[in-house]
Amino acid sequence: MKFVCFRKRTLPVLFLIFLSSCSPRCPEWRCETISSPCPQFNSSRFFVAPRDLCCQMELEFVRDCNDTRLYVNVLLVEVCEDQDSDQYPLTLTIDDTDNAVIATRFQGGQRFLLPSSARDQIIDALKCGKSVTVTLSRYKQTFPATNFSNVFYTKRDSKNKF
Repeated sequence: MKFVCFRKRTLPVLFLIFLSSCSPRCPEWRCETISSPCPQFNSSRFFVAPRDLCCQMELEFVRDCNDTRLYVNVLLVEVCEDQDSDQYPLTLTIDDTDNAVIATRFQGGQRFLLPSSARDQIIDALKCGKSVTVTLSRYKQTFPATNFSNVFYTKRDSKNKF
């Protein structure tokens, strides 16, 4: 009798836990900070953590004492095109408007540095709560503005400002 009563109470709870663990989570911006005794070596990395192993790309801001750089990282395999140049075209989509951008491809073909004009455009869009879609070769990923301003500007204006 006690066993049956126990099962009636726990099965619904376990079912709810199972459902909540399978629901997709909205990706959020995160920050990793590297601090050292010498302020010129401090840096921060702002990125959207991949939701799952099938996530194709990552948008990553790296800020140090000199500048903020924006990278697009292809996570699974290198972008293999018949192009020997380190300049590579990609498309940014903000508010249904496509913008062609030329990024610098790093050795290995999985990391691309965006120019400062594209970086500023993306920061402005995310700050205004707009999602940004990046299309690079056969890869396409939408990056949400969820908590971007909180993470990006809080860390910049903190006591460890550099």
